[in-house]
Amino acid sequence: MLTFTRFEPAAPISEDAIARFAPNAPEGAAEMWRHYGTGVVGDGFVRVVDPARGAQMTEGVLGLAPTAVVLFSTALADLVIWNEGAFLVAKFRWGVVQYTDRAVTLEQFTQWLQDEQRLDEAFERQPYPAAAARDGVPAVEQCFGFVPLLAVGGGNSADHLQKMGLWEHIALIVQLAGPPKVTGLLVPPTEPQGDATVGQAPASDGGLVVGEGRPTPDQQRLIDIGVDYWRRMIPADAPLGYTLLPEDDGVVVSYAVRGGGRIYVATDGSALFTYSSAPPHEALEVFRSGRRTPPEHFRPADGTRR
Repeated sequence: MLTFTRFEPAAPISEDAIARFAPNAPEGAAEMWRHYGTGVVGDGFVRVVDPARGAQMTEGVLGLAPTAVVLFSTALADLVIWNEGAFLVAKFRWGVVQYTDRAVTLEQFTQWLQDEQRLDEAFERQPYPAAAARDGVPAVEQCFGFVPLLAVGGGNSADHLQKMGLWEHIALIVQLAGPPKVTGLLVPPTEPQGDATVGQAPASDGGLVVGEGRPTPDQQRLIDIGVDYWRRMIPADAPLGYTLLPEDDGVVVSYAVRGGGRIYVATDGSALFTYSSAPPHEALEVFRSGRRTPPEHFRPADGTRR
């Protein structure tokens, strides 16, 4: 059974709700609901949601599929939704939805929800800690909302965060900015996300780069370009991951360690480097704008070439 190292319960989840949503939920969800109920995890950023309440409050707002199950929320008004065998993370503040590989289990996902680095890099937890230190942890059905909204030019800092109702804030963002759009993977897979045979692309240098989906020959060419740039800067055996960007005719090759980053490669072979601390949706917009990193800048920090 999955475990939360730190959990503050708020309310039990009824057996009626569990019976209604368990058939469409990931393995282990019913046990989680029975054992923990609703409540806050860790520092309060992540919350377990009553699936019946999640369905009620998103009806008419998100247009979720009948089989979708709301599992978690965050203190910055994100929702984690299970649908068709994958976790969807709707980051309303940024207008994006990111998804996991279908092989990711609930137990693995809840481990991510308790990993400090993943919370900051994948779930974009900042600037929640500063706001929580100032105003306290929001209640389960509260959140911190940006005032003004990020979608209309608000600043991404704790100075712009205020406590408010979770569901009301989500509805407001959708009304003003529209529903979030799917942009790609939540976690660049530098380690296999479940089944290690899924989406393994051999790199031109003989290494193995792991990602979701099998690349076409042209996508493999772009992956090889990104791998070559990374091999100039990091050890040859360092693990890399790729994400396909079919809508942009490109790929992302990632080195997801603290201080790592992502290399976005366009169909013409040009590339953009971004540090891992850069929010993925912001980096993608910069890539789409046409900004690129000169090839000679891909070198070790000491200026030598590997």
